[in-house]
Amino acid sequence: MDPIFGIHLDALSMREKRAQILATNLINANTPHYKAKDLDFNKLLTEKMQGKESNLALATDQQNHLPIVQIDATADVIQRPSAQPSADGNTVDDGIEQNIYTQNSVQYLASLSFINDKIKTISLALRGE
Repeated sequence: MDPIFGIHLDALSMREKRAQILATNLINANTPHYKAKDLDFNKLLTEKMQGKESNLALATDQQNHLPIVQIDATADVIQRPSAQPSADGNTVDDGIEQNIYTQNSVQYLASLSFINDKIKTISLALRGE
């Protein structure tokens, strides 16, 4: 975990990948037999906070290398069950997907705002203001 930004840098990467997966769900809302997918964000973040390595982290071979979260398109993607699948087997519910996408966006912006505030604070401290 980064001592200045905490878990927010990793959370941004994970939220970005989740947004891509959710957008793909919305795009495929009318595709027969398409199954809604999601990223188990809470599980990934919990593992990261506990220091567990997952298949999301790039390997580092030097002690001074910073770990970077690299999310594979197929890593930790789960199929989300649908409350009411359509007759053609599609499990995407537009309303639910839009709600989850909006919630993810708000959480992404919250982490981004936190990071920006930290940068501003450090910048002010360096300038002696």
